[in-house]
Amino acid sequence: IVRGKYYPVKEDLTDLPSSLFCVTFTHNSKKINVVDFHGVWFPGSKKDTEERLGQSQKVLDFLNTLEGEIILCGDFNLGIDTRSILVFEKFGLINLIKEFKIEDTRGPINKEIYGDKEYPLQRFADYTFVSKEINVKSFQVPYVAISDHLPMILEFE
Repeated sequence: IVRGKYYPVKEDLTDLPSSLFCVTFTHNSKKINVVDFHGVWFPGSKKDTEERLGQSQKVLDFLNTLEGEIILCGDFNLGIDTRSILVFEKFGLINLIKEFKIEDTRGPINKEIYGDKEYPLQRFADYTFVSKEINVKSFQVPYVAISDHLPMILEFE
């Protein structure tokens, strides 16, 4: 767990825990770790806070324990130029959202749900990072209305 406790959570869900999930497998004699992360969503501004910077550090601490290549993905609930995101790039991971010039990870449903809220509409929350040794064949974020987030599709070898 990178944030919060399992239970009890507050009724307003601001204390809902955030965890990392990791699947490790071997392909062509190469160990690959796929790590999924869902970051804290309060406040809704997607800007840096001490809590968000702290959870990014906890994710890095976990990544440092892994052997092999890394694919880190998920709903980070962070803006694209926050320090909380930049730490992963400084760690040496490639930010595929920037690399492939993705313009939106939130999609049309996000605009319907959050377009008139207290925070300006945010186009980014979701990211995929990869080790430099991961051979990315393709990366796509199709603009399809399936949730308030768009799917991220990574093909690698």
